[in-house]
Amino acid sequence: MVVLSAQLTQTLRRVNTLFVLLTHLFIAQFAQAAKLEANVDRTEIHANESLSLNVIGEIAVDSAFSLFDLNSLNVKAPDTTELEKDFEVVDRQQNYKVQIINNVNESVINWTYTLMPKREGRLTIPALSVGDDTTQPIAISVLPEQSDKSGVKSEVYLETEVDTTTGYVQQQVLMTVRLFYANDLVRGELDHPDHSDALIRQLGKQREFSRYVEGRHYKVVERKYAVFAVKAGKLELSPLQFIGSFVEPRTGRAITRRANTQPITLDILPPPDSFSGSTWLPLQSYNLQQSWSTEALELPLGQTLTRTLHQQALGQEGVNLPPINTPVIDGLKFYSEPSQPDTQDAPLGVTGSRKDVQMIVATRPGVYQLPDIEVVWWDVVNNQERATRLPGRTITVTGDGQTVAAAPITASPAPPEPPPGEANQPHTLPTTASSEPPEQSFPATHFVWTGLFAAAWLITCALWYRDRNRRLSLATPVATSELNTETLTYRDMKKKAQADPYVLAQLVPNWIAQHHLRSGSNQMSDTLYADIRQVLNALQSLRYGPASRSGADEKIAREQARSLATQLLKHIEMEEKRLVRQNEKGRGSPLPDLYTP
Repeated sequence: MVVLSAQLTQTLRRVNTLFVLLTHLFIAQFAQAAKLEANVDRTEIHANESLSLNVIGEIAVDSAFSLFDLNSLNVKAPDTTELEKDFEVVDRQQNYKVQIINNVNESVINWTYTLMPKREGRLTIPALSVGDDTTQPIAISVLPEQSDKSGVKSEVYLETEVDTTTGYVQQQVLMTVRLFYANDLVRGELDHPDHSDALIRQLGKQREFSRYVEGRHYKVVERKYAVFAVKAGKLELSPLQFIGSFVEPRTGRAITRRANTQPITLDILPPPDSFSGSTWLPLQSYNLQQSWSTEALELPLGQTLTRTLHQQALGQEGVNLPPINTPVIDGLKFYSEPSQPDTQDAPLGVTGSRKDVQMIVATRPGVYQLPDIEVVWWDVVNNQERATRLPGRTITVTGDGQTVAAAPITASPAPPEPPPGEANQPHTLPTTASSEPPEQSFPATHFVWTGLFAAAWLITCALWYRDRNRRLSLATPVATSELNTETLTYRDMKKKAQADPYVLAQLVPNWIAQHHLRSGSNQMSDTLYADIRQVLNALQSLRYGPASRSGADEKIAREQARSLATQLLKHIEMEEKRLVRQNEKGRGSPLPDLYTP
């Protein structure tokens, strides 16, 4: 009896011990599972909408922890490799909550992920692991986008349009991008269009207004761009993307939404064979005016006559407008000031202008005939060639060749309005003036005036050149190995240009686009951009000019193209050196924010 009782007591003790061990093991496993958990703000969303995933875990705090250095916690974030197969991680945040009460550690870490589904249907947020701890998978239902068959628009969407889908090389194509959104926008980013075979310029600042679409109120952000293709063929403009954070009016929480445009295809044509101009100018309109320092038909010997030429074109930048050739006339000397190109943004696109000033000095008395000036351009509205012509002028220079009248140079009057219909009437091409004959003997007074004028001009050029060299000498030299443009390098362009100089017409626009993304706030100057565009368009003129179409003087044209390519590469090399020197100052965001909180 006593023996039986002892055995029963021992058995009960064993059962109790086993129960206690199982209980502790269960509690330990439960505590282990509770160390890492995950939850979402909603399990049913629409396409192009975001959801928020929170992963919460316990953290151990030891004596080496410092509130001033949270990195001392040394907590490794969950691995999101499997998660990113079905979801795009738009934003990641990590927050700590450190709390120790009565030597009891209650510190936690919270990882917050903003997720965008990559497809519709039934998706699963996989189990995430941190060390030995793992979360539970979460099922997500992704419904189609809210723009259903009834035509109800989504809360945010994009639309694009172009004024034409067919154009010529270097012709302006207007592209409009509009963003529509219904809820309050906290912040967002909208892509800029970009292409390696086109130069794309944003026209002015973006417009912001409101519009009702199908009875619903939307806020609208509108941007306009001028697209100049540099290569004939199909120009595929990739879809643009907008991604932004909005405040839902019902819940007050932030939600990320995304919208995309449809791709745009443009048919780019080469210059027509019938074009007879020396410079390819596809324009919507063109105007050429002139003004004189004096309207007198007779001038005393020694007086300077100033001729100011104004070009204005709709559909091209000012740097693309051609220079006016200076005639060669025996008895007259022509001195030209540096041209003054300018570009203004307008609702109909870019408006380019160019101002050229010619100073004419007579070397002996006589009657001189200045030839007409004619500029041939292509009317893209009516798809035909046009010629704009300015009449020449007869100048009578009086004097006996012994005395010089000291007449002051008067200010140029405002250019008169051309008679209706005169500016755009076609005319024949002007004849080239004969070459200058050998120098003849002139009065001593003429040499005094001409010498003073030439000396002043040379002194001005010398001062400019000295100042330019001084500024360049202050720059720190940069090793060639540092000149790197990521996917398109200066060395690559130089190597390809040695084989074919015309290839820069396609490579330089791509380099400009990469430069925009890399440089941020350290953008190239307007002057350098104008210089690059001017040389680039001169190269394009050689490529698409009449000589290239007829095959005549091909060797001379290629030598000129190599010279222009050398100028382009020199500009690019100088800009790359400048960007490397300023790289330490930081780079800006490639996509400017629409709004900031």
